[in-house]
Amino acid sequence: YASSSVNNYTESWLVLQCAGNVYNTLSALGANVYMTRFEDDFSGEVDLSPRRAFCYTYGSDVFVSFHLNAANASAHGTETYYSADYSSNSYSLAYVMQTALIDRFSTVDGSGGYELIDRGVKSANFTVITAGESYPSILTESLFIDCWSDWQLIQDVTSTGFYTWVDAHLQGIYNYVTAYEGYSVTEP
Repeated sequence: YASSSVNNYTESWLVLQCAGNVYNTLSALGANVYMTRFEDDFSGEVDLSPRRAFCYTYGSDVFVSFHLNAANASAHGTETYYSADYSSNSYSLAYVMQTALIDRFSTVDGSGGYELIDRGVKSANFTVITAGESYPSILTESLFIDCWSDWQLIQDVTSTGFYTWVDAHLQGIYNYVTAYEGYSVTEP
């Protein structure tokens, strides 16, 4: 989604900034973290099926696909998707992540016109999250890039809202791996 809003940021660039911050934090804590891209350049883009297969290569514990939603400025809020037809733990990861997103975004509810809307955990068979039984996979649609209040919350990568978005993903991953995978890890 190419936004015509502030500084002409795109979904692909913003989610890369969020995922990059998550990557840096988890890597610094000693986690093995892998990303399908490090630049906002789609000339060497990895298609959806190979992204899904990417995790098999590394024996991943979780797969998180970062997104921002769009609905012609007619909706806003946060939702997380999992595929009910694949890993049985995908729902658990989606639920834990959605809870973390809502908990973190509630701290900035009301700032800059942002109103927290919990759109819930939903099931869909998006290619990238149909991972099979090996690991749980989710797709977060954290906010709506074409909703003014959601956009204001995250478009400034130095803002509290942007880092709330990053922290929510970190908290969701931490909560899941400690509760469901049994890891004893440092909280980010």
